Amino acid sequence: MIDRTRKLIFIHISRTGGTSIETALAGKDWWLIDAPTKHITAAQARQLYGEKIWNSYTKFSVVRNPWDRIVSMWACKWWHQAANLNEDCSFETFIKKLRPHSNETYKTLFYNDILNEELDFTLRFETLQQDFSAMLNKIGASDILLPHIEKREHKHYTAMYNLKERKLVANLFKKDIYRFGYKFPEYIESSLTECKKTETKPIEWITNSAKILKAKLLTSS
Repeated sequence: MIDRTRKLIFIHISRTGGTSIETALAGKDWWLIDAPTKHITAAQARQLYGEKIWNSYTKFSVVRNPWDRIVSMWACKWWHQAANLNEDCSFETFIKKLRPHSNETYKTLFYNDILNEELDFTLRFETLQQDFSAMLNKIGASDILLPHIEKREHKHYTAMYNLKERKLVANLFKKDIYRFGYKFPEYIESSLTECKKTETKPIEWITNSAKILKAKLLTSS
């Protein structure tokens, strides 16, 4: 999308909080008027808006931990139609269908394919409001509180994966993971291993892990 008032170009990657940003900048249903530009790549945006605007506007996007993003895609049924899946398919079935093929929709999965031009800012979904506010402040624009749009209720993404599925995502998104330094949280992995060894119940494990993590943070502060 393009915000001519603030001179912003936003490259919207699916399931990264982009609709919240678009709504905050331009109004709830702006993309219904200009839907074809909602998920274009950076290179496509450069060609669409022209060199003069591209070079003079602030360009930004948002990335999200791939393991987290895949869970969000499954929850919102984003990939089901392209993969010829039933809407009620399990997460395990869904993730097993994440294989390279020629479908154009699939290409929007990878950050390297979408962010194929240099941008001024790459925000993180994990700290979206903080990063968004910092960017607006840096360009001299007023701060905006981001609304929560298209939010889906589901378990924390770390609870959705088994080891095989984690490795599948790691291999499939290895370029994106390397480029942006993402990983599957180590303290979750080590705690899962300990949980299996001691046959601790999931709720007890989560509570104990939280207590241990809190104690470590207090000790180091």
